[in-house]
Parts: sequence; structure tokens; C-alpha cells
Amino acid sequence: MDVNKIYCGDSETLLKEMDSNSIDLIVTSPPYDNLRHYNGTCDVCWNRKKFEAIAVELSRVLKDGGVLIWNVNDKTENGGKTGTSMRQALFFMDVCGLKLNDYMFWRKKNPMPQVKQPRYTNRVEFMFCFVKGDKPKTFNPIMIPCKSAGLHYKSTAKNIGGENGRRRIDYNVNQEMVDYQDWDMAVAPNRRIFETRNGEKIKHPAVFPIELPLRHIQTWTNEGDIVLDPFIGSGTTALAAMSLNRRYIGLELNQDYVDIANVLIQEKLGK
Repeated sequence: MDVNKIYCGDSETLLKEMDSNSIDLIVTSPPYDNLRHYNGTCDVCWNRKKFEAIAVELSRVLKDGGVLIWNVNDKTENGGKTGTSMRQALFFMDVCGLKLNDYMFWRKKNPMPQVKQPRYTNRVEFMFCFVKGDKPKTFNPIMIPCKSAGLHYKSTAKNIGGENGRRRIDYNVNQEMVDYQDWDMAVAPNRRIFETRNGEKIKHPAVFPIELPLRHIQTWTNEGDIVLDPFIGSGTTALAAMSLNRRYIGLELNQDYVDIANVLIQEKLGK
């Protein structure tokens, strides 16, 4: 399968055409719990059986040390949360053999307000971070200023087996630290309307902010690596990969969204 291209079709079928251990990073947001209708395709393409078949294929194509970012949330149904995201995480671990490297969270700066429900306003989505093998082969962490930078710290700490069970600590706090696991990002605006081949006006209903794939691509890959999004929608992951000199492969069931993605990619290329 060629890189720097978006393929239209069922992800389960298309993934079977890909080589095992060929992808450095998978970053995606599946159509979880049918919360939105993707131009008429969601109801017929996504259920538990479909998820499990795709999850197995994603694990197969991922390289040893490769990372899978699974951005999901749960629907509120019959008065409670479905817990689908947790079940999916356990499937990746228990059946696919991936390791949960980290719990990560997208904290929305502009969430939809909670109205007349017995729960607090939800502004968090999971970004489960799985790795194939013992640990990620690449880690280029985003660094942030350390609030106590330069502070001289002098104390003692437990030192099992050492003299008197204590050891001395004497150091200056670093200028920077690794960023937190929860990332504050606004929900992407979805104001641009595109015209389909049939003359209909559409827009993608769930564009995630480009900052989300950008940060993950920067963290888990190096230049020239291959990034896969099996539910690429309007192409946000491809645009992020291009910005960081990574190669991409996109899979998308809906031809209209593939067309949108290709328009945006050509605009980025200046064509």
C-alpha cells in the first residue's frame, strides 16, 4: 500500500492488504458508540464485532515499539455511561496483546455545557496510548517550563539497603519537565462547507483539533516514519503528518470525506 495517500473503503478490508509490522504510529478517533452520523455510513459500519476485527488488524500492522493512540469517549444511554471505551481498551490488551503505555486525556477548552443531568459537565475524552512490545521505540516528549526551575533542593530520602535506610538529596530543579498526560485543546471549529460530486453541501461532523495528532506524531515518531489513521475523515491526521515531515496512510469509508481530505491536502501542498 502506497504512502501519502488516502484510500476509500472499509478499514477492516483495507488493513488486510497492509504488511505486518509496517506502521510506526496509529492515531485515530473511531466512530465510538454511534454518537454521530457520518453522512449515512455510521450505523452500518460500526459495532462491537467490527471494532474487534479492526483492532486485531491494527495490532498486526503496528511495528514492534510502535504506538497506537485510540481517542474515544462513551455515550450516555439509559441513564448511565456505556463503558465502551474501557471494554475496547481491555480488548487491545487482553486479546491483541498490546501494552497500555499510558492513560492520556483530551481536556476540551470549550465543552458542551451539561444540562439537567445528574453528572458534571464532561470535558474529557480518553486518548489511550498502547504500545506493541515492552516500550515505545521513540519518545520525543513535549517539554514545559518547570514552575520551581532553579530551586535548590536539599533533603534525605529512603534508600533501601543503604546506610541507616536514608540517602542524601542535593540538586537544582531542572528548567523544563515532561508535559502532563492531560492536554488542553479546544474542539475544532467546523464551519467550512464542501460540495460533493453530486452537488450536495456537506461538512465533517467531528473534526478533532489538528493539535491532537500533531502532538502525538511529534512524540512517538521521527521524520520519515509512517503514520496511519484508519478513520481519517477529513484528513486532519494526514495534514499533521505532512507538517512534521512524516509519511501517512489514511483509510476512510465515506468517499465524500476522502474528497474533502484530498482538497485540504492539495491546498496544503499549494496546488
